[in-house]
Order: sequence, then C-alpha cells, then structure tokens
Amino acid sequence: MQFSQVSMRQQFELGQFLRSRYVGSNFLNSSYSRYQVQVLSTDTDRTLMSAQANLAGLFPPAGDQVWNSDIPWQPIPVHTRPANDDVLLGMPPCPRHDYLTREFQRTDPEYLKMEKDNKDFFEYLALWTGLPEDKMHHCIWKLIDSLFCEKTQNRTFPAWATPEVYDKLTELTSFNPRTHSSDNHKARIRLRSGPLLGAMVRNMTQAKEGTLPDGRLRLVMYSAHDSTVAGLLLALGAFNHIHPPYCACVMVELYQEDSGNFFVEVWYRNDSAHDPYLLTVPGCPNPCSYQQFLKATKDSIVMDREKECQLSIFNRLKRCRLRTLLILQVATCKMVQVLLL
Repeated sequence: MQFSQVSMRQQFELGQFLRSRYVGSNFLNSSYSRYQVQVLSTDTDRTLMSAQANLAGLFPPAGDQVWNSDIPWQPIPVHTRPANDDVLLGMPPCPRHDYLTREFQRTDPEYLKMEKDNKDFFEYLALWTGLPEDKMHHCIWKLIDSLFCEKTQNRTFPAWATPEVYDKLTELTSFNPRTHSSDNHKARIRLRSGPLLGAMVRNMTQAKEGTLPDGRLRLVMYSAHDSTVAGLLLALGAFNHIHPPYCACVMVELYQEDSGNFFVEVWYRNDSAHDPYLLTVPGCPNPCSYQQFLKATKDSIVMDREKECQLSIFNRLKRCRLRTLLILQVATCKMVQVLLL
C-alpha cells in the first residue's frame, strides 16, 4: 500500500488547516468552486491520493454539493501528466543537468571527501540493500524515506537498520557543502525547480495584471514529493537542508495592500503542532514587494527548459565565454499557490 491510513489522516488535517486559512478568511468560497481552484499532481498513486485526501479536508460537501448524506466527501478533479512529460513537477531527462551532476561528483572536494569518509558505510548499505555502492549517496533520501515511513507506522526496522545507521542516514541527507553556492549547483537547481517557480511567478503576474485565463482563479495546488518541496525551497534560497517531513507544505502568497501595492509571502508548514514559518527569500526582506520577489527569483527561473537542457547549447556557451575571456499590513489576497508533499 503506497498511501497509509496515517497519511490519509495527515493530509486530511492539512486540508482542514488550508480551509481555516483561506476559507476562514473569506478568500475562498466555503464550498468547492472549479473556477477558484486548480489542482495539479505528479502521476504517482501516492501524490494523487494525497491530493484527494487533502481536498476532502479542504472542501467537504455542503448544501447542494451533498450527494450522499452518509459520505462527507465529494469528487474534485486532480490533473496530472505522464512523468516523462511533467516538466513542472517532475524531472524528465535533462542531459545538461546530468552532465553538471557528474562534474560536481567528479571534481567537488567536499563531495569527494564525504564519499571517502563514508566508503565503509556505503559498502555496508550496498551489502544489505542491494543498491549500487557507486550511486549510494543518491539513494540516501530513498532509504531514509522508507525507514521514516516504517517508523511513523510503528513497524520494526530490518536488522541492518540500527539506530546508528538511521542517525547516519539522517546526517547524510543534510549534507550541505559550501559549494552549494557554486554556479554548478545553482544551474542544477534552476533546471530541477526553475519550471515550477516560473509557473508560480507567471500565475502571480497574471493575477496582479488581471490577465489570468479565468480571473476567478484564486488557488493553485501542487501535490508532489519531498524532493519537489526541497527543490523549490532551494530555488528560493530558503532551504535549511532538513529533509521535508510528510505533509510538508509550502505556501507562496500574493497580497494587495489598501494602497494598491503588491507583496509576496512564503510560508512553510512542516509540523502540524506548530504554526507555519514565514520564510525569508534572500534579496527579498519581509515585507517583500512583488518587484523585489521577481528580482530575487529571476535567476532561478527557467523559461525554456528543453532548450537549456541541451548539452550542445551549454557547451557552445562555455566555448563562447572562453573566447571572450581570451580576447579581453493586507487588504486582499490575490493569489495563493500551495505545494504539498
């Protein structure tokens, strides 16, 4: 089973939280309106089910939407695309991203030291999990995710997954070399999360300018993965390198003040027992004006991912650069976008 009853309850509770935040403030109708809400998901069972469980908490049927008095639920559309076509929420093949990743692994001194220091540990994991040792660091998130799932379900870990192994896996998921500020890292994050951030900015721009295809749209929801949440936070420069927990939620909100000026807030809910955290995007101190947000995020946005993923163009640009060097408070909330895990 990919989506447990515990997860269903967690997503339902998150939906109730979103209802209190956006319906309770009269930003959204109390009943579901297809004109106000758009929901997108990756094409996997658990994210589609997450979206449905969340929507059950967000929009319970009422009035003429009650179709069965014994079932406090109503069907709400969730749109998806095949993984290889999902540039927005997925990671279709991207030769340039793969090239940059290999370059990072081959040349970064901190990465190489991490691999050397953990060689025995990676051998141990390969022996017990059957995963390839030379790609073990890329499997760390999958391993810790699986074990964390077992832990939340109160299931017994396999014998090899001792408390020490679990702690070590947790530590490695937070591996954060100083070179994560390098051009290589920024380019990989741009290719991974730039399309989603770009879509959010376009939605806000159209909401601000009144050019949305349907001006009644208020909420765009995305149901995706922990890597999607982490990638978006990285693109925003607001990731603390702690693995996003289940039901983590990023809320990017566009507001309009009484004066007519617009500003943006980014909130992160990673703990149902705690109010969401207001994040600060570098170069965009709170309160962050709409124009400041555009300026702070422009280098992380991809307008044409297919073009930027081409190695031939990337290498040609590198050669061109080489030749050049050789020669010389709130009134109305206008748009909310929520990324769910």
